[in-house]
Amino acid sequence: MKAAHSLWLVGLLAASLLLSGCGGGGGGGTTSSAPTQLPNQGGPASTPLSGGGSYKEVTFSGGQGSDSVTGFGTTTKYVLLTRYNTDTGTSTGYSLAKSFSSGMMKVLPEPWSRWSSPQEPLRREEYTPERDRCTQIREWEHAYLTRAGRPILPSRSHALPESVGDQHTFWVNNTQGVDEQRTCTNQKVGTYCYIYVDDADWAGNGGTVTQAVADAAAAEFDRVYPLVRNAFGTEWTTNGGRDGQTGIYILLSSKVPVYGYFWGRDEYPTSTFAQSNEREILYIAPSPWVTGITGGNAAQFLEAKATLAHEFQHMINFNEKFCKQGQFNGVQEDTWVNEGLSMLAETIGGVNYGLPNGSQYHYNMVKNYENAPNSYSLTSWTSSNYGLSYLFCQYLYDWYGGNAIKTMETNGSYGAANVAAVTGKTFDQVFQEWCMAMFLDTAGVTTDYMYFKSIDTSGTFGGKYYGGGSLPGPLIDSVDCMMALSSNQSSRSMKGYTLEFVRAFLNAGSGNLTMTLTDSNNKNLKATQILGY
Repeated sequence: MKAAHSLWLVGLLAASLLLSGCGGGGGGGTTSSAPTQLPNQGGPASTPLSGGGSYKEVTFSGGQGSDSVTGFGTTTKYVLLTRYNTDTGTSTGYSLAKSFSSGMMKVLPEPWSRWSSPQEPLRREEYTPERDRCTQIREWEHAYLTRAGRPILPSRSHALPESVGDQHTFWVNNTQGVDEQRTCTNQKVGTYCYIYVDDADWAGNGGTVTQAVADAAAAEFDRVYPLVRNAFGTEWTTNGGRDGQTGIYILLSSKVPVYGYFWGRDEYPTSTFAQSNEREILYIAPSPWVTGITGGNAAQFLEAKATLAHEFQHMINFNEKFCKQGQFNGVQEDTWVNEGLSMLAETIGGVNYGLPNGSQYHYNMVKNYENAPNSYSLTSWTSSNYGLSYLFCQYLYDWYGGNAIKTMETNGSYGAANVAAVTGKTFDQVFQEWCMAMFLDTAGVTTDYMYFKSIDTSGTFGGKYYGGGSLPGPLIDSVDCMMALSSNQSSRSMKGYTLEFVRAFLNAGSGNLTMTLTDSNNKNLKATQILGY
């Protein structure tokens, strides 16, 4: 569901150094040059990065890990990425200690920068109660559908074929989360869809939805229908699915929460769920279409069109993972994967919306995540997690390809196990790679798996509809080697599969740095040193 968001990422701390130039991954930024000599590193061997620098895992023993760098100077680039490789739904504390030996006098801290900037306020339009409706619907599906059992076969009671002027009464879950019945009329028959408009919203009845809006919605769905199917799979098609029709119902009503939703209960008969519409149906809010077409708002028109691909992925996911062409004997995908795939559906396979193509929604969600990465857990979904889930699924697409994404949709795995199944690596390995890419993409690194191919995590994307703004890159906590850690820096807390970055810097002189992490709760704390990037 395309809605608003609040996720906690699991336990990762990452740090980075502010570089000039536009970022690496998808944006073609400059590559940082290697220092003439890297500081000495203790512990296990390091792996080199393109353009200079290296990374290595911090060794933990008895719940404690220590990372040392000798010869740490003013030009040393050092970041520590920490994370909990445990799927915890609650925050877990750990401690960070720093020691630095030097004969130098203590110097003033580095001036304020991106490394220590406070979280920017959340955009009000992205966080509304009706946007949480999508999360509530996904939770409802998980809670009730697996217990509903296999329903009876389709009754195919709807009139065949569908024609303009046909009228039906539909259940709509409105912006207050209440089911209500709406009378709607078929205003357009497309190649793959039937566009129904709430009679109260139709222009002929004093509403705002014109024939041009209905025509545009049908044309766009007809365009993305084969593209999304090719990338992800199919909806329930055997014997016409639940409704016996070959097309998808698309219902435009101002009662629908922005931007729209798909609900798996409609694939059941009314004998199981009384408010089922017994159809393959997508619910779409008409306002973005109206402002896009009649108001000339290009940004809203893009979001309106992208929503069709987003919600259609949910319909396909429901069939491929759970419904199984009417057998209802599959598994349900975790919401964080399902929503990430729907965000991805707006971008890939020729759909060409999403973050690289001007989506203000994608931009806002990714920016909100980058402003507070340690507030979001990848595997513990909330309605603020769209940006995070998108970034992870985009990374999977970049490095493991379209076949892996389609396999995620159609296999019998779900959640973290699904990621492992399609990559051939453990979920923890992929999560570590993604975390490093979130930082190194901004540094111009092009080592395999360490950047994004299709997006720039600190990019402008040509200014599209972002008001000339750019993504800031992930927020990083900076610590001065010559100053004591604050209480907030030494006592930390994260959920599982959350990331944090800590950057150490020195304004003058040189010395030996040791960073010590203590996992007092034994929750599988991990850390990666990134040096000289």
